[in-house]
Amino acid sequence: MPITDIAVICSSINPIDDCKTPDGFERIPEDLNYGTGGRFVYLCFRRGSSAPVSEIAVLVSSTPDVDDTVVEDGFEKLPVNLNEGTPGGHFVFLAVRKGGPPINDVIVMKSTGIHEDDAARDKPTL
Repeated sequence: MPITDIAVICSSINPIDDCKTPDGFERIPEDLNYGTGGRFVYLCFRRGSSAPVSEIAVLVSSTPDVDDTVVEDGFEKLPVNLNEGTPGGHFVFLAVRKGGPPINDVIVMKSTGIHEDDAARDKPTL
C-alpha cells in the first residue's frame, strides 16, 4: 500500500517520553538528528488509499523561514526543522508532493557526514 502522508516529529529531551507518533502513522526508529547534539527528530508515515506521496524534497535555508520561492509548486513544506536544537548550522525541512507515481517505502540511513577534509581529498585535481 502506498505512503499517503508524511510527518516529522521532534522531542524536547527524551525520545521515548515525549515524542508521540501521530495516530495512524508508523515511526521510523532512526533519529534524523543523530550525532548533532540537537533534539530527537523522527520521520513518520501513513499508508492508505488517498492520494499517494510521489516526491520528497529536502529544503535547506540559513533562516528558519524558508522562502516560498524555494518551495516548488505542488510541494507542501513540513513544519519541523530536521536540525532542531542543533547549535548553529542550517535549517533543514522536508517537503512532499502528491499525485504522481507513489512512494511505497522510506528508508533512513545513518551517516557520520562528510568532513571538509574528506571533500577536499575527493575533489579531482586539474
